[in-house]
Amino acid sequence: MSKRTTRKVNGGIAIYYGFTCAVAAIATAIGTGNWLYKVLTDEKIFSWSTLTGLIILTAVLAAMGYVILRVGYEEIED
Repeated sequence: MSKRTTRKVNGGIAIYYGFTCAVAAIATAIGTGNWLYKVLTDEKIFSWSTLTGLIILTAVLAAMGYVILRVGYEEIED
């Protein structure tokens, strides 16, 4: 394979994984909202550690998704 084709394949794979991380971050944010709703309706017991963990997980997944997507698009552009 030529170097250009290899870069496009690597960029496509990076975009795939970056998009997956972004979708997981969105799902985690929705899960956090669902958990907070259940806390407000007294179906679950509030815990700072659970809230902190969900927020950190959402932020890490979003950051990873952004970085991987950006790298993927740069690989394809060159």
